[in-house]
Amino acid sequence: IAIIGFIPTSIFLATQYSYDPAVTSGIILASVMLLNWLVDKETKITFKDLLIFIIIILYGSLSKAVYIPIALLFIFIPSNRFKNKKQSLTVKIGVILIIIAVMTTFILPSVSGQLSGDERVGNTSVTEQLKTIVNNPIGYTKILKDTMITRFIEYHFSESALTSFSYLNKTSNTLYFIFLILFLFVAITDSTKYELKPIHRIFGLIIVIGIEVLIWTALYLSFTPVGLNTINGVQARYFIPLLFLLIISIRTNKIKNTITDKNYNMLLFSTIYIIFTFAIYNNILLPFCM
Repeated sequence: IAIIGFIPTSIFLATQYSYDPAVTSGIILASVMLLNWLVDKETKITFKDLLIFIIIILYGSLSKAVYIPIALLFIFIPSNRFKNKKQSLTVKIGVILIIIAVMTTFILPSVSGQLSGDERVGNTSVTEQLKTIVNNPIGYTKILKDTMITRFIEYHFSESALTSFSYLNKTSNTLYFIFLILFLFVAITDSTKYELKPIHRIFGLIIVIGIEVLIWTALYLSFTPVGLNTINGVQARYFIPLLFLLIISIRTNKIKNTITDKNYNMLLFSTIYIIFTFAIYNNILLPFCM
């Protein structure tokens, strides 16, 4: 969580008047709560816990409804975490209804034709683009699959995804590679005594893939000219909220980390500090203040 929060692109976005910090923080915090409930086999989930979770997941997804399926992990929480099976079923149905309600804010306007295409792009129409998908689902599936596979690295681990300061340009290649190595090192070696079950990992990965499909599809509908065989408008920042669940779903605890917590944290934060010092100097101080 720390390394994702300190992605240079994340920090840059947090300084802007934007919904991105709210989405990233809300979705990651909601993911943390869900995963803690999955691995904690004793502590009961209280009404207060549920209320906080609902507020957080709505805070993170109301501006971008495509992220709300993260809450589907809730259905895997064991019944013994509640007072009884009846309460467990009631709460899970309630969470599913919340997911459906939030998703309708994205789906219904698209289906009913209430949404127009992005005005910044010519020849866009959500209604006409939706007809294109319905009339040729196999063709769109191929476009979607090929685009997601070929651009996966670009939108998750490239310079534009990790060390971009937008119009202030990317950091140097050296700083990017240092941060990428640090990011992968933490993803592989960060150890915990808790282990997710295989079913939770698989379903978590399915949720991440499903949300990414929704992201690509949303931009195909609203930002891509009708009938075009590519998907325009997708940006790497849209995938930052999913990095935590993605890494948790594919990582393994078989790699043992023998570094003490003190030294481990010192390595992490001192490296990030160095990267940001040079990035701010090169991208802000040097061109604008000197």
